[in-house]
Amino acid sequence: MPNAAVGTCRPWCADHVDATPRGRQADPADQLCQRIRTSPAYGEILMTHSAGQGTTIALYNTREELTPAEAEQLAHALLQEVAAARAASSGCPSPGQHVGAPGPAHKLGEC
Repeated sequence: MPNAAVGTCRPWCADHVDATPRGRQADPADQLCQRIRTSPAYGEILMTHSAGQGTTIALYNTREELTPAEAEQLAHALLQEVAAARAASSGCPSPGQHVGAPGPAHKLGEC
């Protein structure tokens, strides 16, 4: 769950990881927000945010061949992640507010 005490936590964060090495005081640069979407249709989408790398979106265990319906599910899920990342960085409200909730259709780059 998001860690409200950490100033770097993103609104979309579903799992907050403190990656500060043992023996060091907690550092905002060592904080990692993440959420994972998993679907049997396409695999996993991992979105993370750290102070050093910003927000990244990665695909894991993704099938190499998808039916058109599965490809559409993957494309929709990726666009939802992009919308959540952009909303968090622009100050716009995050679509859906819940992990996995569909956001409103909109042009990329707009709130």
